[in-house]
Amino acid sequence: MTAAKAIREIMTSDGYSNARLGEMIGVTPAAVSNYVHQGRITVETLLTVLDAMGYDLVIQSRADWKKVIVIDEASESRKRKV
Repeated sequence: MTAAKAIREIMTSDGYSNARLGEMIGVTPAAVSNYVHQGRITVETLLTVLDAMGYDLVIQSRADWKKVIVIDEASESRKRKV
């Protein structure tokens, strides 16, 4: 699954509009639309969007499913605009 598709699914299931999410992360609704439809999103922006919606980015080993790393830049992502 792509990052853009994951964001779209979260937005749909959790009831986020482009306007609401844009307001939460300090961008226009058009910018949010670009993230979720064009699929061009940096890791930094992805972390900011996920943090705003209450989600984390998780890296998990394919070889050993018990190896999990949670990327937590929440405090940093709140300080910067996308």
